[in-house]
Amino acid sequence: MLANFSAPELRIPADVPRRLTAQLDVEVQTEPTRVRAWADVEHTDTTDLMIVAIAPDGTETVLHDREHLNGTRHSFSAEVVLGQVDGRWTLRVDDVRGGDGGKVSVWGVEVVERARRFGFDVVFEGEWSSGQREACIRGLSGWERAITGALEPVELPDGWVENHRVVLRAEHIDGPGGTLGMSGPTAIRWSSKLPAESVQTLDVADRDALHDRGQLGVVVRHEAGHGLGLYLPGLQPSLFEGLDTTAPLFVGAQAFGEYGKLGGIDFRGVPLEPGGGPGTRNVHLAESVFRTALLSGWLNSGANPLTRISIAALADYGYEVDLDAADPYTLPGLAEPSLRVMGARSCDVERPTPEVV
Repeated sequence: MLANFSAPELRIPADVPRRLTAQLDVEVQTEPTRVRAWADVEHTDTTDLMIVAIAPDGTETVLHDREHLNGTRHSFSAEVVLGQVDGRWTLRVDDVRGGDGGKVSVWGVEVVERARRFGFDVVFEGEWSSGQREACIRGLSGWERAITGALEPVELPDGWVENHRVVLRAEHIDGPGGTLGMSGPTAIRWSSKLPAESVQTLDVADRDALHDRGQLGVVVRHEAGHGLGLYLPGLQPSLFEGLDTTAPLFVGAQAFGEYGKLGGIDFRGVPLEPGGGPGTRNVHLAESVFRTALLSGWLNSGANPLTRISIAALADYGYEVDLDAADPYTLPGLAEPSLRVMGARSCDVERPTPEVV
């Protein structure tokens, strides 16, 4: 969460050298992860000015130190060493020579706070009906219930992301009944390797029909799983074995444990899909084993449950999760058919090179 505290202008008279101060009270609600002090200044000679922000614990941060700058309007800012953020901040302006006047138009403190729990920042690109938007939000809510711990806020080129930004697009992919959507992370955190942003592209030729059948939210939920990193070997290769063989496996201990509780018979890991194209094999749960599970590679006409296995896999990646947010699910018998939507592959996983932030 981004909180911006600001104070009104401070006049800098032109007559004699002087020290000016102004105060600002800051109150944060959760743990700050980053603090920036800033000031917008109008002055005819910046070599006259020394501008310092002082935190409640006395920590001083220099915003400007008499550097010559062309023009009369300037914005100064600097990162503040994390310490006491709550309390009264002071802006100190030293006009060392006098003779030139101006003002601090506005100044303040920008605080990035850790969110209380996980949630998506959803961006819709292109034309979406209100009903389609609501279906997408409902689809994403399953992951918001499953992930309990807030992620570290990160700054992307176009702004701050608290947990995870998902961008939803509707474009032509391959026409009706083929690939329903594509997704993949576009920015990952340097520290935790957890995605900060992902992009979902749904085939515009399928979107309206999916919405009419009540399955748009299911597809968006499926794609969001990949956007969060699920079953993508590139993020944490040590969680995978046997890729591009007839028996690829996800070997995360927590997901494997949940698979065993369901009666899974493979004693090495969770079976992944060995068939399909490069956007299907290795990166989905094996259809022959899990059939209707949300993260298998094909959309089913009935329920597509979010399983404890996939939520536990998120924990293997490093998320804090609630396994009880899973949908009811049992492993189907080997001879039990699933009602697959004819010809419809749930997704192809996009594999862009994500930006590390």
